[in-house]
Amino acid sequence: AFELLSLLPRSNDIARSTRPAPLAPNRSSPVTRSVAMEHLGVKVMKQFKGHGIFHGRVTDFDRESGFRVIYEDGDTEDLKREALLTLLEKTAKLQKEIDRKAKPKAAAAEEGDWSHAI
Repeated sequence: AFELLSLLPRSNDIARSTRPAPLAPNRSSPVTRSVAMEHLGVKVMKQFKGHGIFHGRVTDFDRESGFRVIYEDGDTEDLKREALLTLLEKTAKLQKEIDRKAKPKAAAAEEGDWSHAI
């Protein structure tokens, strides 16, 4: 018979574990060098009403001005950590929407019906 207690760690296992459990990111905590490095080079997308979606990349970090994003049209934007994390969440949603719209076109192209792929 399966025993639930066998899944619980023994006291010896806990004592041997010296590595602390990772903490969930705190949006308001100060940005450390390692946190800044994780975001450098990350691609983002931002939808500007009336102008469409622009692609950009996080290129720099400054403690005073925050994360620098350079967009494909050459515009730049400096974002604090909270704003960058919000932009990354919106980027993920935009990418899912783009992928969702692309699936029917890709399926039509594979079947030889190119009228839907244009």
